[in-house]
Amino acid sequence: MATAIIKSDGDRIDYTPSGNVSAGDVVVLAGRLCIASEDIAANVLGSLLVFGIVTLPKAAPLAIAVGDTIYWHAAGPYINKTSGSADATLTALFAAASGDTTIDVRLT
Repeated sequence: MATAIIKSDGDRIDYTPSGNVSAGDVVVLAGRLCIASEDIAANVLGSLLVFGIVTLPKAAPLAIAVGDTIYWHAAGPYINKTSGSADATLTALFAAASGDTTIDVRLT
């Protein structure tokens, strides 16, 4: 029988940024949303959260229903439902009312 070597629980990955990154900053890697789980100095190994539920800013007024395709726009920075110049695409697993300024999203 083959034996697996468990390296981590899979919710974080190693990351070395070219510039300083603060805890909570959104980092997009290959179209995937990641969150800095700690302050990381430029050119120093740190970690990014790649799985879990986080709260992100949302464009208002904008209602989002469960199942809607939503987009992260780093230039905003915010979530909205317009794909133009989006940095990452997600599916809404949580709803947000028009007046809400944030939405919970699941990193996958």
